[in-house]
This record gives sequence, structure tokens and C-alpha cells, in this order.
Amino acid sequence: MITNSFAANNQFAAHAGYAPSRTALLKAGIDLYESLPNADVIGAELVAATGSRATLHTKAFIIDEQDFFIGSFNFDPRSANLNTESGVIIHSPPLAEAMLTLVADALPQQT
Repeated sequence: MITNSFAANNQFAAHAGYAPSRTALLKAGIDLYESLPNADVIGAELVAATGSRATLHTKAFIIDEQDFFIGSFNFDPRSANLNTESGVIIHSPPLAEAMLTLVADALPQQT
């Protein structure tokens, strides 16, 4: 699991909700990585928004090396019933494998 570190996060309330779970996640065997504040964000040069307009952040995950999800959806009741969220699930083992490789290659420099 890769998420923002406190230093790389502009959503302090969200981080405060996540931080107490770190120990439990690690004890459950989750490989937990937190991004560096100066991480090289792929595609950042394509986004002109700054400040409060730049708070949308992507969720992405790979399921069983077969399927790939990318979107803004938080998988909580607020996202399901109130917020305007979007996401797509792609069934593509080659894409899932390419994403796994991309993430594995970036982890040492970005977390």
C-alpha cells in the first residue's frame, strides 16, 4: 500500500484519520509505503491547478495481477452517496503487470 506521508499531504484531516491505522496495517502484514514530500508525481506537469483546486488525488490499485482500478472514489459512504466521484476498472493482465512494474521501480526513489 502506498499513501501520502504527513509531509507530502495537504489534507491533514484525512491523514489524521489514517495515521492511527499504520500499526494495525503493518501487524496485518501489509507492505506500507509513504510517499516523500518531493516525490516525482507522474503527470504533475499536465495539471495547472494549484492550492485548493489541486486537492483531487487518485486512487489506484491492482487486483490479483489481472484488474486495475484508477479513479477518485474513496470507497466510503460519502463517496458513494454524496460526492461526485469517478473510477474505472480495467480487466487487462498486461496493463496490471505494467503497473506493478512501474510501481516496483518507483518505490525506492519515491517512498
